[in-house]
Order: sequence, then structure tokens, then C-alpha cells
Amino acid sequence: MVDFFKILIFVLISNNLNSQIIDLSKEVQWERIENYLSEKDKIDLVNDLSNDLIYYLKDNKILESNIKNFHFFDLNGDTKLDFIYTGYAGGEQESTLIFLQRENGNLERVFEVSGIIYGINNLTFSNNTFSISIVKNDSCFDCYEVYNLTTFIGIKGVFKEVANFNFTGETEIPDEMFRKSFKTTDTLSFLRSRPSVNDIGEDFNFLFGNVIAEFKTSSKVIALARKKDESNQIWWFVGIEAEKSDKAIFEIKKGYHLGWISNKDLDKIVPFP
Repeated sequence: MVDFFKILIFVLISNNLNSQIIDLSKEVQWERIENYLSEKDKIDLVNDLSNDLIYYLKDNKILESNIKNFHFFDLNGDTKLDFIYTGYAGGEQESTLIFLQRENGNLERVFEVSGIIYGINNLTFSNNTFSISIVKNDSCFDCYEVYNLTTFIGIKGVFKEVANFNFTGETEIPDEMFRKSFKTTDTLSFLRSRPSVNDIGEDFNFLFGNVIAEFKTSSKVIALARKKDESNQIWWFVGIEAEKSDKAIFEIKKGYHLGWISNKDLDKIVPFP
């Protein structure tokens, strides 16, 4: 498994996030890396394809209205046009599918996950290496604006998951970032959506107040920003190992939960892994 720091750098570079780690309102800059084709050319190309995705779009008479969701690349370096589709493909959530064109002209589906592409970038210009970040709604019960952001690295058309971040739409995102490595204390620690203490109230998107996760045992913490509140209490914007959480609003327990933690809940600075 590639370590957190390298993948965080991949995410930052590949998505042009100079000031924010997450901004779901931004548009994917497809034109920077895809092969340009007119909508007519795309329709002509996909009309003769035989696969479940095309059957679904044709059967529901939505192929032409979804043609903008097809993006053509040479993903594996064989000079043949492959494509990425991101949108509805028959499931409850939108999906991302990747098809490679083989020697005989047939298309092989090599990748399919729930969620839509949040960022994509060609990491090299010669080795057909791409980073793809996909955001989807977390499957927690009755949650609203609770997300999972997963990064995949594709090398010559083979894609592997390398990082996962869980966060909420309520989470305050800092404007500037750096990196320090801590551990939480062995006492109960709270991960919050904002750098302030609020333990009152219940909401579908919180355990209580503004708490989104609890940690009772020492956990690795990647600190990305620092802030003081009105009482001079120091807060850190962090990623904490999701599998170490005792309670969390997130259904997924892999990767890192993102949020704010009080300085008093951090034990010491530890060496970077």
C-alpha cells in the first residue's frame, strides 16, 4: 500500500487543489487530458458498441443526452481509443466505468465503481499513468452530504485503489496546509467537523453536537492545518486512521476520516512513516 503522504501529494497535484483539499463544486478539467471528439463523433463511435452500458442507455433512450459523459483516451499506450464513462449506468448512484479497446476491436470493462470522478490527471506523459479521484455518497443510514473520496492510480490501464478519505459537507476545510504526524492519546478523543466544541444536539450527520467520530485508543494522525479558537485553544485539521475509530458516522472504515481535533487529544509528534 502506498503511504498516505505520497497519495495526498498525488491528490493535491492531480486535482489542482492549491488552497483546498476538497471542493466538490469545482468542475473536472477533462479538456486538459482527453482526446477531443464532437458529440456527433462520440455518438457514431458508441452506437455500434455491444456492452451492458450501451444497452442500458439505449433501452432508456438516454444515450444522446448522456454522450457528454463519455471521455476518450489512450489509457494503456496501445494507440487505440479507450473511454471513461461517468454517470448513471443502471444503479441507484452514479458510477464510473472504464473500457479498454483490445486488439480485435472489442471493448473490455476493466473498472467499475460507484461514484463520479472528482479529479483526473495524467501523472506522466510517457507511461500512461493516471490518478483518478472518485467521490460518492457514504452508505451510512440517512446521512446527507457525507462522502467518501477514493483515489486510484492507473498504470497502462490497470487501476488500483491507493487512498480513501471520509468527510462531510459540514466539515470546515482550511485554506493553507502543511504536514505533521501525531498520535492520539489513549483517552477518549473526538473528531469534529469544525474547530470548536459543540456537544449539544443530535443530527443524522453527527454522533452528537459536531462530533463525527470517536477514538479511544492511540491512532496515527496526519495533521494538515492548525487554528486557534476564540479562547486560544489550538485545533488541528487532521486525517485519522478510520479503522481505529470506535464510533463514526461513516459506514466505510478504511483510509482516513477528515476533521478537527483538539490539541489536548494529541499525544506527541512522531516521525513520518
